[in-house]
Amino acid sequence: MCADLIKKHEGRNIEDIMQADSIRPMITFEPNKKYLDKVLEEQIDIMPYNMEFVHLADLPDNWPSFRYERKVNSDRIPSEEVVKGLDGGLAEKENAEIYQNFRRQMSERIQHSAAK
Repeated sequence: MCADLIKKHEGRNIEDIMQADSIRPMITFEPNKKYLDKVLEEQIDIMPYNMEFVHLADLPDNWPSFRYERKVNSDRIPSEEVVKGLDGGLAEKENAEIYQNFRRQMSERIQHSAAK
């Protein structure tokens, strides 16, 4: 379609404009994976509270998201089931110690807030 428009309006062939050896490959995001992993690992326990971001340990027991988590994810966490079903990096990350620790801490905080 683009080739037809260029031919019609400019009188040129697309091959004259787009040389096969001059087309750059598509952008790949592979180099960003390590950076994103680092950011996630450093900030996994940071949550929004009172117009700020605070660590999970610093949240009050009455934080509304604890109540939400109890209701919505009481029997299972759908996003974690998706990750477990993936092949590759995300499935491996699911078993990483830092993520297991975070899930454990979050679960403890949710249970603790329910007791109050």
